[in-house]
Amino acid sequence: MALSKRRWWIFPALAVLLWALLPTPAFAAVPATPMRTVSFNGPVRAVAYLGDTIYVGGDFTAAYLDGKRSWRSHIAALNAKTGALLPFAPELDGTVHSLAVSGSDLYVGGYFTVIDGWKRRHIARFTAGKLHPWRHSLSGVPRALTVADGKLYAGGSFTVADDQARGNVAAWDLTQDALLPWAPVTDGTVRSITPGVGRVYLSGVFNNINGVQARKLAAVRPDGSLDTAFAPKLSVIVYDTVVTHDRVYAAAGGSGGQVQAYDLSGNLRWEKTTDGDVQALAAIGGTIYAGGHFENVCASSRTGTNGVCLDGSSAVRGKFLALSADGVLDGWDPGADSTVGVWCLATSGTALAAGGEFLTFAGGTIQQRGFAQFRALGFRRESTIAVETPRRARRDSPS
Repeated sequence: MALSKRRWWIFPALAVLLWALLPTPAFAAVPATPMRTVSFNGPVRAVAYLGDTIYVGGDFTAAYLDGKRSWRSHIAALNAKTGALLPFAPELDGTVHSLAVSGSDLYVGGYFTVIDGWKRRHIARFTAGKLHPWRHSLSGVPRALTVADGKLYAGGSFTVADDQARGNVAAWDLTQDALLPWAPVTDGTVRSITPGVGRVYLSGVFNNINGVQARKLAAVRPDGSLDTAFAPKLSVIVYDTVVTHDRVYAAAGGSGGQVQAYDLSGNLRWEKTTDGDVQALAAIGGTIYAGGHFENVCASSRTGTNGVCLDGSSAVRGKFLALSADGVLDGWDPGADSTVGVWCLATSGTALAAGGEFLTFAGGTIQQRGFAQFRALGFRRESTIAVETPRRARRDSPS
């Protein structure tokens, strides 16, 4: 029986509905084109979101936009929605390497010993943009800071925290404002410290924790002892980690680099190899973002001198890539230009911020030095962004 003219449209409409209900492949949640915002005159080594503010730390003395220079001494703040530079402009006497946020508080770690004329030995706290009287100290640089469950964790290269012996790892109870007895000891620098369920994951260049072999990536219990139930086997530096409910993702270096996924027993589930170190990770939904100084994703795990892909490249990726939770490479490709590349990534849940030593994106057509934000909603590359006047300006020239 022939269909009436009134009913013929039902079948195409039904087909469209069924297509919409089919599962779709993983895809990057943010655009590959960076938002237009400020650049910096030196490396950005730490980024963190606090509400609609992005804090940026590193080894810079000025921020630039539309040819206008604004002095910033190793730390700055930006409006995450507009990209505008904010007035926050404390004076630090050394490089910032780590940032962490909690509530209205910003915790800062680095080589500094003085902030705005006040002594602060390698670690400090700002509340609502103001330096807080909170006074604690480390004998060396915290490469990683993380806040979880009312505790501030620090990992890096130090032997003393608040005049007590510590082996590159320390933690403070933020409610009691006191150094905790939690004190695992590593025999090398800690590059990331990531709390999980009943564990704290450490990564870096160490080979032992508390005198027990634990190479580059390990888990420590709440009492500070090594959790031997998590036992990955690595021989290369692990720069960063991201922990989900059942996976630990690692950013590794070596001859070439890798993004690796481990289960909670430390079994390798998959890895993706690049021709340069992977130095930073972040996750949005089911997408894992990675940054480093690679140019290609290798067709196999075999690499040679300077990380060259011995079996060829499966894809070109300039300093950034994105993967599904199952290790499938995404098409997301900002195409950044530099030798050193990306040092840090952070996410607000809907946007991705990156810091490093890159200069341009999209094959050299977009200039964005040291810092970039990829934001899905409301980003406009061609819009004019006002730079807000800082409360005070430095008068000496940048180094």
